Amino acid sequence: MDRLVSFDSDSPQATAQFARAFAAVLRGGDIVSLEGDLGTGKTFFTAAIALALGVTVPVSSPTFTLQKIYETQTGAIRRIIHYDFYRIAQAGELAEIGFEAPEPDTVAIAEWGDRFPQVCGEKALRVCLEYSGVHGRHIRITIPNSRPLPQFNPNDITESQNNGDS
Repeated sequence: MDRLVSFDSDSPQATAQFARAFAAVLRGGDIVSLEGDLGTGKTFFTAAIALALGVTVPVSSPTFTLQKIYETQTGAIRRIIHYDFYRIAQAGELAEIGFEAPEPDTVAIAEWGDRFPQVCGEKALRVCLEYSGVHGRHIRITIPNSRPLPQFNPNDITESQNNGDS
C-alpha cells in the first residue's frame, strides 16, 4: 500500500516551505507527478523544489515549450526536467518531447502527470494540490510503498506555517 502525506497550507509561504521539505527526500531518477486544477500552484511548487535543489534561475511554466531543463548548482541531483502534459493528447507524444525515465542525476517533474499515469509509472511520487480558501492549499503526496526514502513528516514544519485550516 502506498504512503500518503498530507498538509494544509494557509499561505504561499507555507506551501513553498512544504515543497522545500519535500525536495529534501527527492533523489536522482525520481519522477514527480504534479496534479491539480488550473492555478493551484503546480509551477509554484516546482519553483520551490528547484530553489531547494540549487537552481539559481527563475522557474517558469513549460506550458508552451512542454519541457524546460534546469541545472542545479549543488548536490547529487544535477538537473531537473520540468514537463507540462496539459496540451499532450496521447501518451505516444511524450517521447517526442523527450519524456523518459530520468538519469540517476536527474529529477523529472511532470505537471498534469495524472493525464498519463501509465507513463509516469508506479514509482512516481504524486503531488496533488487542491484549493483550500483563497491562498490556502491542501497538498497530498502519495509515495509508493516500494520506494525506500528518509522519513518525510509534514509535522516538521512549524506550527505557524501549518495551522491545519482547510
